[in-house]
Amino acid sequence: MATIASASEASVEVVGLRADHARPPVPLVVAALLGATLVLLPILFTIAEAATVDFRDAASLLFRPLVGALLLNTISLIVAASLITAIIGTAAAWFVERTDLPGRNVWSVLMAAPLAVPPFITSYAWVSLSNALQDFAGALLV
Repeated sequence: MATIASASEASVEVVGLRADHARPPVPLVVAALLGATLVLLPILFTIAEAATVDFRDAASLLFRPLVGALLLNTISLIVAASLITAIIGTAAAWFVERTDLPGRNVWSVLMAAPLAVPPFITSYAWVSLSNALQDFAGALLV
């Protein structure tokens, strides 16, 4: 809410901000630090384990033909999934926002609904549906 004191100076009251800049509550800080530790722990463990391997062993593991093939498959999957997602997402958003599509509100919710389900659950559900979903096309669908 803003009020004007005079023509030359303005007095603005901002609702919701603390003027005293008090520190956050201790339980909140402890919870944030615990959450950050839980998130960073696997990364720190991976770095610590990687530091114990000498360069010769790491090079023998990383510079194999299989690693190149896996990297190429991963890049191909990223490019294909990104293109398909961009095309479908753009078309769906255009239909919902720019046309008089029946049930626009329902479609808006349905398009956002997959974001509420963790990806590993969705992937597990698709792979459990059929054994045919185990090649590149299956990975692209999942």
